[in-house]
Amino acid sequence: MDGGKLARRLLLLRSWERQHMPMAGSIIAGDIVLLALARDDGDAARVKDFHLSLHYSEDRVSQVLKELIRDGWLVMERDEADRRMRKVHASDRLVLLFGEYQRFLFEMLSDVDRQQAPNAPAGNFVEAIGDD
Repeated sequence: MDGGKLARRLLLLRSWERQHMPMAGSIIAGDIVLLALARDDGDAARVKDFHLSLHYSEDRVSQVLKELIRDGWLVMERDEADRRMRKVHASDRLVLLFGEYQRFLFEMLSDVDRQQAPNAPAGNFVEAIGDD
């Protein structure tokens, strides 16, 4: 894939993000969403984890977390073991949307292969990054 074709595909991807994703236009929201999705394997992140993991002001992280929770992208619950602690995880809505995003991303980049990216592992982009 030539550079122009890749750029056009990335523009399509950005357009899809702006139309559908809660993190469009906000790097902080994007980082929060990705952290929630990365941790959402039954081990929800503590609110404190967002403050410690992300290199933004605590006030800004808290504000964006509240917005994402209010809008239904994230869910906050009290920890059963320690009721003082709050945990955050991706909502079912976000998990489903991220699955759609992943499929769209793979479709957009599916013919990127070793010949166009000499340092990439063998196979196409989808095979290179795996499907966990």
